Amino acid sequence: MTDKDLDSKNASERYDLLLRKGLSASKVRMQPKIKALIVISAVVSVILVLIGFGEVPHNPQTNVSQSVTSTTQANEPNFDWVVFSGNESIAEANFNPVKLDTGFIKVGKDPVSIVDDPKGFQLYVVDELSNEISVVSLYSYATYRTLHVGSRPVFFTICPKTAMAYVINQGDNTVTPIHLVGLKIMPTFYAGPDPTSIAVNSAGTMAFISDAGNSTVLPVDLTKTNPTALTPIPVGADPEQVLTDPSGSSFVYVLNRASGSISVINISQLSVTANYTLGGELGEMTMSPGVPDAYVTDLTNNEIIPFSLLNGALGIPIKVNFEPTAITINLSGTHAFIVGEKSGQAAYVDLQSGSIVSNSAIGNGPVALSYMPA
Repeated sequence: MTDKDLDSKNASERYDLLLRKGLSASKVRMQPKIKALIVISAVVSVILVLIGFGEVPHNPQTNVSQSVTSTTQANEPNFDWVVFSGNESIAEANFNPVKLDTGFIKVGKDPVSIVDDPKGFQLYVVDELSNEISVVSLYSYATYRTLHVGSRPVFFTICPKTAMAYVINQGDNTVTPIHLVGLKIMPTFYAGPDPTSIAVNSAGTMAFISDAGNSTVLPVDLTKTNPTALTPIPVGADPEQVLTDPSGSSFVYVLNRASGSISVINISQLSVTANYTLGGELGEMTMSPGVPDAYVTDLTNNEIIPFSLLNGALGIPIKVNFEPTAITINLSGTHAFIVGEKSGQAAYVDLQSGSIVSNSAIGNGPVALSYMPA
């Protein structure tokens, strides 16, 4: 990254956004006059975290994922991180026009998932065939550490309240907990016969694991010294993804790929309270705090389906010109960014008008996205 890049209008806008809205530093290119001071401070903080002496303070009221009303479309970032399975790398992508903002950053074998660190220091990339998590520094733009987990990891989630991460290991049917203070690997626990994803409630006391082998979701009590599996909850066929509602405390939404449906689990009751049929082969679901709708990709019909979190009503599907693999939406719920693994395409979509704003080939096998814009 050159000094010219750092002095650009785009960089200035990103830094100003960080100061005013508390956005993650992972999406900011800093102004030269203050860059050195921030980098030095950040490096010291990272060192403290890595050796386990402390954690950077976290104020949930200023975390972008929980502060939606103060963020508008006009000042939201226009970039996100994309995982490329084809060349085992990640890169930052611009939305409008769709293009790559950075070079490719190498990670492990067969990367399949990515998560932003809540502190804004790094990214975590799940490398399925390396049996590891690549930790990518957002100061050096390089992988600086790998965390060895179980066999064939496929999914990674973080609970900011407890500073814990959880990795689904599909090869040995386990979950690897990771304490983000010091990146300490904790003992694994059972995840069911064919786990695909995991979600954790906002308090960090319960986990929900989608079990494709049994078409169930497995609740796990995380308050025990040894996390304890509770009674599995039957859902639709081939549950591929679980997400907590935007508050993280009331409901779990389950994307059932083979049955083309969404199951809604009440967290307090640990039971399904609603099932909604969308049709087609569902790919991925995304939602954003403060936005009443979720958006689901339909691989069969090459479209995005709006889905009301209030009553399950379906909106008018939005057609795209390739099979959409992964999707994420902005904080105000006005735009989506999608990628297609088979086509190598990416598109920025206006959800209000149902039209594609920008569309372009982006790379070899784009398979996953980090959450936009957090």
